[in-house]
Amino acid sequence: MVPGGIGLSEILPDTGVAISPIVFTMLTTLVTSVCISLYLLRYNRLNGFLWAFPIIILFFYSRSLPNYILFWSLPYLFEWFKYGNPSLAVFGHRLFPAGVMKYSARNMLGLLNGRVGPIALLTVVLSTVVIGTAGAYAVQVSKPRLDVKVIGMGDLDRVGVATSLSVTVSNYGSESVSPRFFVKWFFLWDLWSANSTSVLLPSSTQSYELTATDALAAVPSGSSFRVAVYDSASGEFRGLSKSYVSQIGRPEIANPDFRWWTLDFGTGRLAPFDWKPSFVNVDRSEGGIGIADTQGSTGVELILNSTRRQSLGEVSLLQQLYFNETNLKARVYASPSAYAPNNFAFGLEATDHVKSLYFVLSPVATARAVSTSGSNTTVILPFSYSSWQSVSFDIENSWLSQGWNAPARLNVSFFLRSSEAGQVSVDIEHLTH
Repeated sequence: MVPGGIGLSEILPDTGVAISPIVFTMLTTLVTSVCISLYLLRYNRLNGFLWAFPIIILFFYSRSLPNYILFWSLPYLFEWFKYGNPSLAVFGHRLFPAGVMKYSARNMLGLLNGRVGPIALLTVVLSTVVIGTAGAYAVQVSKPRLDVKVIGMGDLDRVGVATSLSVTVSNYGSESVSPRFFVKWFFLWDLWSANSTSVLLPSSTQSYELTATDALAAVPSGSSFRVAVYDSASGEFRGLSKSYVSQIGRPEIANPDFRWWTLDFGTGRLAPFDWKPSFVNVDRSEGGIGIADTQGSTGVELILNSTRRQSLGEVSLLQQLYFNETNLKARVYASPSAYAPNNFAFGLEATDHVKSLYFVLSPVATARAVSTSGSNTTVILPFSYSSWQSVSFDIENSWLSQGWNAPARLNVSFFLRSSEAGQVSVDIEHLTH
């Protein structure tokens, strides 16, 4: 695993320095020895900071992930409050009174200080000597042997982030390299796939097309990033690019083919990147969102499947669009089964959180119809089941025709809803403007 996290392994690459994991291991060993020695030799002053030592040590570790730091900080805070720093009291009583073990532990370690102290100092000296003698090796494995340059970046699927990179790698070392590429734009290195896995020979240059392994690995527009190369055979660091800035234009509709998927942290479910899923009165067994074409990994399917329903359930997928880009076209396929509810509705909603415009696809409608109720307007569009159809949603024109002011943005969402038990699904292949 390549170095990464929120400690030294995150700071150094941002300054253009990348070192081998062996160097982080040496630093971690040295810091660990120093912390233990200080704890034993200065127990009376440092006993309250025992739980802080792992945080300090992990700062120098090659994989100083945020959850490591968080988990270790919780017991440290408990110990900190427990021994009266700071002093918290409620109605004159301290919330975390000091225990008897505080004094017994102090007396026990006080007896050992005379014997443990010299051993601890010797450990520190030996660790320093070991790291010093291994310095040449540490420099050798950390010295970049490849020249990595980014010559292009792209967003072929109009996701709104850099999902592909064109790089050239020159091998100035004396050994062949089987390159493995990682990209860092946040605090972790993300693995990117390459179009070639061939060995890069010494004194040779080769071009590679890199593709993000998922949407979270892709580089957002305007973010700085670096590309690192490790040898897949030995796992050693071989080269680091300079810092580049992602220059990707904003698409009118992000991820219009629903090709890139990732985990939505709000719902804990997979969803198309840059689309926000929502589930109203729908649990995992009653509905969801999936890939429509699993072979091509494109399109989205909205699913409602309930054996018993007493309230309105809804599955929806939302994206915020600029108002002048809201006239959309979508390829839609709906094929209700024999168990489909009688009153399910599928369509599109556009809202500014004050007024709402609904487009509902109806198999019984023969012509476009418009009805208004208060601040809500519903447009009925004719639609036939069991066949792919191209449907136009003229949101901008319909919104202005109501006499409503044009907002800067609108929340546009596809919805599938029903208040009856049954099974129904609708596929959306792609969107165009």
